[in-house]
Amino acid sequence: MNDINKEQLAEFNKFVSKVNKRIIKNFGGTFGRVDDAKLDFDLWNTLRRARRKKENFYESWSIFILQAISQNHAFTDGNKRTAFVMCRFILLLGRKDFEVDYEQAESYLKKIAAKRVGYDKIVRWVRKHIVPSDKKVEESVENFINELKNIVSIEEQ
Repeated sequence: MNDINKEQLAEFNKFVSKVNKRIIKNFGGTFGRVDDAKLDFDLWNTLRRARRKKENFYESWSIFILQAISQNHAFTDGNKRTAFVMCRFILLLGRKDFEVDYEQAESYLKKIAAKRVGYDKIVRWVRKHIVPSDKKVEESVENFINELKNIVSIEEQ
């Protein structure tokens, strides 16, 4: 399995940072990153861990992203919101989505961020709210999706 290279990781970091910046612009808070290296590590590590899982790749990756960004606070503000959006985005890559919106998920996301629920409970919560999806991801991110698929380079089982 190919590993993510530095350029791909930098692009992924930029994408997640743009998501965070847009969230802050639209919903409030202070934009900024606490630690670029922390975000790089979280993005790299979530992909690495998802590749090791035997179950659905995109589902695993979305759960790891949700947990890592929520708990590790790479951004000054909007970590839980960014984690939720990235989780949904990755699920869409795997043709799935959440049937829960952010307002409904907020209290559980606070528990994740405070480390009051572990990975197994997060898995159950995410799976409880996953639905199949045929939603089209916006044209503006189609290139990113194609890049992610190249980075992933695994076949769905």
